[in-house]
Amino acid sequence: MDYIWLKTFTEENQAAIDRLKAVCLSRDDRLPLLNLPEQPEECDGCLAAVTDAFEIVGILTALYGEKTVEVCVLVHPEYRGSGIGTELLHRLILSTKKIPVFPVAAEDTDAKTFLTYIGKREMWREMLMTLSKENYSDEKPKAAAPGKKQLRVTCKTHSVPEKEADVTSDRQMRYTLYLGPVPIGHCLVTEGCISEVWIRGMLRQRGYGSFLLRTVIRHQFHLGRRSLVLHVTNLNGAACALYRRYGFEVTEEVAYYF
Repeated sequence: MDYIWLKTFTEENQAAIDRLKAVCLSRDDRLPLLNLPEQPEECDGCLAAVTDAFEIVGILTALYGEKTVEVCVLVHPEYRGSGIGTELLHRLILSTKKIPVFPVAAEDTDAKTFLTYIGKREMWREMLMTLSKENYSDEKPKAAAPGKKQLRVTCKTHSVPEKEADVTSDRQMRYTLYLGPVPIGHCLVTEGCISEVWIRGMLRQRGYGSFLLRTVIRHQFHLGRRSLVLHVTNLNGAACALYRRYGFEVTEEVAYYF
């Protein structure tokens, strides 16, 4: 068995990867969260296990962060248990000083079993939460000291930098929360995706975040949007509780193993 770092993705390489994915999909009904499901040339690193017949029977993909490398492994069902997955990981670890992180779909028990076997454990979960207009609970937030009469929210629409732009829109709405004349928080919405619900540290736990989120949701639904989404980790318990209070539900979950 040869282990080769794929630097370029020829039609032949892509066809071999597609065959591997098809076999695994027919066996498992799902694929791991590969970093290159459609466009492998965008991956930071791709290590393949290749047989003497030049068939790819295992693949490791990597996305490099500042201190970590996000890793996914896929092995042909007939070659599982032969050490290919472990060897792929070993070679990656030898090639970098970054800490490997393994994202796994919450329902992928096979991947979890393998990661546990090699000594990894779940550290956190990232959740996609969705709110439909029908499920929205228009709960009025608790009064925020020193009184909501001094609170107001402004909204501005501006262009998103090209590298951050959504494929369907380059417009982003920025909501700013003011306490009197002072900005104390903000929230961004791009194509129905809420991000950066932020309140100044010393002013948290006073209801300002709830006031801002409620205002954003009501305005987005008033503009005609039927649903909203956001990402949050299970480590942020306060945010999770706030989102659920307004009717957000978890629709996707990814576990991260160290």
